[in-house]
Amino acid sequence: MGEREARLLEAVERVHSIKDAAREAGVSYRTAWGAIQLMEQAFGRPVVESRAGGPGGGGTTLTDECQDLLRSYQEMRRRLDGDLARAWGSAGNGGPQSVATG
Repeated sequence: MGEREARLLEAVERVHSIKDAAREAGVSYRTAWGAIQLMEQAFGRPVVESRAGGPGGGGTTLTDECQDLLRSYQEMRRRLDGDLARAWGSAGNGGPQSVATG
């Protein structure tokens, strides 16, 4: 999982739609769906759960395992950003804004 996939999964969790999450993440629906399929193949299990529409409405959410994976990724990214900022700061460089910016 990388930054692009994390942004997509964060958006799916927020908007409960792959189509809307793709737009929010700045990728096409096809690219988003392809990324989700690749993650599912790599992990050997689903990363999203979809419910058909109806009276309660439909939607897509992350599986519990995917939520755990995303939280682990986010924590690892925060620690890495902090470590890099400290290393840059101690070298007198002012520090990078974030290692996860692209």
